[in-house]
Amino acid sequence: MRQADGGETIDSVCREHNIALATFHRWKKKYGQMEIADAKRLKELEKENADWTVSRKQVQRIRRKEGLKVRAKAQKMPRQGISTGLPTQARYRHHVWSWDFIFDRTDTGGTLKMMTSLDEYSRQCNHPSGTEYHRGSGLNGVMAGDDHAWHIRAYPQ
Repeated sequence: MRQADGGETIDSVCREHNIALATFHRWKKKYGQMEIADAKRLKELEKENADWTVSRKQVQRIRRKEGLKVRAKAQKMPRQGISTGLPTQARYRHHVWSWDFIFDRTDTGGTLKMMTSLDEYSRQCNHPSGTEYHRGSGLNGVMAGDDHAWHIRAYPQ
C-alpha cells in the first residue's frame, strides 16, 4: 500500500507482489489508515482470538447485560393437519409416488410454476409426453393432467 501511495500504479504493485486487485483493495480498506505497528498488533489479536468460541446464549447474556435488545428465539411452528404417517419405502413400481411444486421466473419476470411427480421405485417421471398444462390452468387442469398421466402409467397404490 505504501508503494501505491508513493506513486506506483495499483496494477503494477499487485503484479509485483502477485496478489489480486480485489485483495489489494480489501487490505487497503482494512489496514489503509493504520501504522505498521498497529497492523501487526491487529494480526496478533486476530490470531489470539481465533480459537475463542462463544455460544449463542453467551452472546445473548452479554447483550442483555449491556442493555442491548436480544431477539427472542424463534418459536417452532406446530404441525398443521393430519400426517399420512411415516415415510414409506417403495418396494415395487407404482407403490410410492412423490410430488412437488417447482417455482421459477421467466425472462420477462413472470412466475413459472411446475408440478412434478415421480415414481420412487423406478425414479420415472409421471408426466408422459403429450400431457400439456397451460398458463392459468389451475387446480382442475393440473388434476386432469395427472389423471391422464396416471391412466397411462398406472395409478399409485
